[in-house]
Amino acid sequence: MEIGKKPGEANGSQNYIPITPIVIDELQKKEYAKGNYMALGELIEIEASRLARVVDRGNKELHRLLTFLIREILRNTPEHAKTNTVWICGQYWPTYELAEIAILDEGIGIYNSLVQNAAHKEYITNNQEALYWALKAGISEAFRPSSKQRSTDEGANSGFGLYMVSEICKKLNGSFCIISDENYLLVDNQGTETGKTSFNGTAIRICISSKEISNAQKIISEICSQGENEAKTIRTAFQTASTPSKGLIEHLKYKKK
Repeated sequence: MEIGKKPGEANGSQNYIPITPIVIDELQKKEYAKGNYMALGELIEIEASRLARVVDRGNKELHRLLTFLIREILRNTPEHAKTNTVWICGQYWPTYELAEIAILDEGIGIYNSLVQNAAHKEYITNNQEALYWALKAGISEAFRPSSKQRSTDEGANSGFGLYMVSEICKKLNGSFCIISDENYLLVDNQGTETGKTSFNGTAIRICISSKEISNAQKIISEICSQGENEAKTIRTAFQTASTPSKGLIEHLKYKKK
């Protein structure tokens, strides 16, 4: 609609990120043009840190956790959604001490991604089942029973991303909602709600309370350990989280604005 500013034109404020497009492969091209030859995973984490800073209210532990949550969603998009463009917006609600982030893509969707893998196609028969399984630890289209898992590779995918994000939201008395094609799942510490919707792609909303955070890495490590134990009971799951899913890439200094 030719009304107001186009996505990406609004400046935002100390409390919110306006609707902003991020073209994942453009991040790397821009840095290459400057002579900065950085891995894509590092660039995604820097971008996630920049976005997190808008709504972290100067809280260092909230900043670290939001950076982790945003990065885990962003880094999976090119591989699984088959698109390089992601849309993000965010808001901090001072009255409730609540940070809220929404990220979406217009890719192939969760179901179409998972059933590309014959191992998952055996038991995932519809879109709603795909959403349930996508939130389990170790479930990924990239899973191959005969292949060695590259858990120490900074670019490795281990299927822990959505599990980590949804479980962290639950732990912090927040909520996690995922929409893909005709279904949604809303997860919080009260349980899981399902329903019908319609969206060609995948949209995720995360809400976390800044009151609950004292040590971001401890929270991440606890959820990761819990996930690895759960993954051992699933035949078609990676059993070990990749290095990125265990925390932030420690050598990054987040100097970029």
